[in-house]
Amino acid sequence: MKLDFRKLPQLLAGVSVLVLWTGLTYGFSGQRDALDMERSLVDLQVRVSQLERYAPAAQQANSRRNTCISNLKQIESAKEQWAMVYKMGAQDTASSEDLVGTPSTGFLKKFPQCPIGGRYTIGSMSVRPTCSRGESDAHYLY
Repeated sequence: MKLDFRKLPQLLAGVSVLVLWTGLTYGFSGQRDALDMERSLVDLQVRVSQLERYAPAAQQANSRRNTCISNLKQIESAKEQWAMVYKMGAQDTASSEDLVGTPSTGFLKKFPQCPIGGRYTIGSMSVRPTCSRGESDAHYLY
């Protein structure tokens, strides 16, 4: 494959050119050898393809975290509704049975499940609900 190095900036469009160009030029001294430059470009293409391969896994983890945070918000909302209906104070704690039921008797249709197997703690009215995966996987309400 013959490369026209004058078109290199166009080939790298959409990528952080500063970082990549530093990586391409690192180690070359004096006049650049075209073969070394071509090998560096192929290495760069391999690294970009590796990043593209791992991007879906990162997106999936982010989606699961967002789902967990959404579940925590639902639990918090149901807990607040429960406290208003039954005139509960800051130290009162609802159970999952208090929050789940039919549309006329419950505040949730069913108790949510963490998408990666964490356990939700409802807690008292003065604290926010938590997920057991909160510290390790950033599953918590801000």
